[in-house]
Order: sequence, then C-alpha cells, then structure tokens
Amino acid sequence: MISRQWRGLARPDMEAAYEEHLQTETFPAIRKIDGFVDATIPKRPVASGVEFLIVTRWKTMDAIAQFAGDDAEVAVVPTNVQGMMVEYDARVRHYQVVEESAGPLPSAVLFVRDVRSLSRFYQDVASMRAIHDDEDHVVLEIPGFQLVIHALRAGPSSRRASEGKVVAREDSHWKLCLPVESIARARVRAAELGGLIKAPEHEWTARGFRACDGHDPEGNVLQLRESAGEGA
Repeated sequence: MISRQWRGLARPDMEAAYEEHLQTETFPAIRKIDGFVDATIPKRPVASGVEFLIVTRWKTMDAIAQFAGDDAEVAVVPTNVQGMMVEYDARVRHYQVVEESAGPLPSAVLFVRDVRSLSRFYQDVASMRAIHDDEDHVVLEIPGFQLVIHALRAGPSSRRASEGKVVAREDSHWKLCLPVESIARARVRAAELGGLIKAPEHEWTARGFRACDGHDPEGNVLQLRESAGEGA
C-alpha cells in the first residue's frame, strides 16, 4: 500500500470551492482507477488561509501513474485549482504503508437476476468501483464499504406492473444506503439505467446529509445520500 500526500494552502474565500472541486471532480475520477484505495482531506486554518493535506492511498505505483503520469511525483494541480491557492506543493510525497490495523470492510450482498446490469447501475449511480469480477458475482467498493452483486440461484424475482414498470420491493427487510456527490445527477443517471430515484419533493435532511429513496432496475429499494446543501 502506498500513501500519496500533497499540501496546498487555499485562499480563505476559496475553501468551499476547493472542497467542492475535490468531491465533484477529483475523487469521482480517481475512484474509477483500478488500484485506488481511498482518500482523506485533513485541513486546518492558518494565518494566510486554509491548509489542506490531501492523502490518497493506492495499491501500486502503476495505479498512481494512471492518475499522475510517468513522473508520479509531479503534483496534479489543474489550472482552476491553482487560482484557488495561496501556495501549493509542486511535487508530492509517497510513503510505503508498513502496517494497517483495519479489518475487513463492512459489506452487503445483493442477489439479483442480471449481475452485469445491476453492477453497471451501482457503478454509474453511486460511483462505486469494481474490484473483483467473476461469472456469477461482482464486488464493488467505495471507501469503507463493499457491495457484492451476486446472481440469484433461486428465490424472489422483481415484480413488474402490467404496463411493464418495475415495482419497488417496499416490504424488503433491508435498504442499501449509498453516498453520492449529487442526488440530482444520480436521479438522471438512475432513470437512464432503468431505475428510479424519487422526485426532489421526497428528499429530506437529517444528521448533516440530504437523502432520497428509490429503487434499482430490479426493484431493490435503495437510498442515496449527499452532504446537506451540496446537491444539484
């Protein structure tokens, strides 16, 4: 495991804009790279602005090179981000992670009729990343959680109304809750893939996040959550 660390000092009025850039552009892009593990954003106020330490973890240097290029120690700082900074590191630091104390990630197994379709749905709608792909199951991951999409051997099938629409399994004993960058954008993509996220009037806010229920293309109920106030 490799820890990649970069420091940037944001202008006081650019703190929120930089965090939005990370959450809506940088992190969704690197989650799609095979070999990316997770990311954290420590920050602290200082006299001239807000200091950020961006820490990402990767399985190999080859994975980092897919993001950073051949010279992996050159910092990736887009032009618009440069304008947000008072100063920033031109080069990053890489550290070998000697030991990890964390155990297996929390996970859930979802049994479905169409593994490929449902895998694509959750990858596109919830920005999950496939870390294992087998004939009868796919393992998807976001930092701190894994979802196994597994083929049904026997059991329940999705119910469809007479007009062919999927009927949500409202009486299910579980509900999958996933974080997204934007419920509004996920709502559009879910509809394109055969699922449904309820209209904005069904959203609510609690404990610092905004949430909305819906279902995937086979009728499995799910809930999407975004940071409160960061939708659309």
